[in-house]
Amino acid sequence: MSEIKERLSNATADCLAKYDTWHADQSERKGREELLDALHELRKAAARLEIEMAISERDQMASNPIPIPAHRSSKRQHGGGGKDGNRDNSAPKPKRSKSSSGKSSSTKLNLDSTPSSSNKEASGE
Repeated sequence: MSEIKERLSNATADCLAKYDTWHADQSERKGREELLDALHELRKAAARLEIEMAISERDQMASNPIPIPAHRSSKRQHGGGGKDGNRDNSAPKPKRSKSSSGKSSSTKLNLDSTPSSSNKEASGE
């Protein structure tokens, strides 16, 4: 019998015996403390089993490593285009129209304290 199986069996048997003693006379403090100690030992045995399971799972995962996918840049070098011929599925960026001054066209606000002559003419003054 493996060490963990033996430890679980002994801890379970001890816990059940302590439970019967405590259940017979629940007012006795000593029986309650012994049951708590037995439960603690049972938890430790169960924790050891969980650790062994995790170690086993880790070892199994190490024997089957997860493949690392190729980087996107290496796919582009090899012509990794999709069905429609697009390499990265991005749409072409729209070009912004620029005014003659080199700035994008937008409405200019006149923030001068005095109205300009063109504003006077437009208002009919």
